[in-house]
Amino acid sequence: MDRKAAVKANSRHETGILAFTLPEDAAHRYLSRMVPEDTRLIANIAPKHDAYKGDAPFTHLELTEPETITSNLGKTALCSEGTATPEGKRLRSCVDIYTHAFEPGATRIYVRSSRGLWGSPTLYGGSPRARTTSP
Repeated sequence: MDRKAAVKANSRHETGILAFTLPEDAAHRYLSRMVPEDTRLIANIAPKHDAYKGDAPFTHLELTEPETITSNLGKTALCSEGTATPEGKRLRSCVDIYTHAFEPGATRIYVRSSRGLWGSPTLYGGSPRARTTSP
């Protein structure tokens, strides 16, 4: 399993990104704890071009941008007030979640959270300094 995360901040907002890989069955268990049962992950029907770089790009973590993936990708957005799951209620800001079954039996989960810097807590907590972790 790989795990990578970073936080990007400027004077107006902070964006946290997290990506990790799980075996397919563990990914389903993780998502079932985060995503409400009545929420369906949708396919990427309008992929971005290969050179796309989002506000806080996953390419910084040496990963493909989920918005450019054209097959085996599901995506949804969650906010703490929109989910009844215990894990979902712990969110401190809204998140975009992408799942990519990139090889048989393995799923990479991407999470991106953005929020303003005017005193509200972040998804990851802590200061707005950029940081990256990898095993």
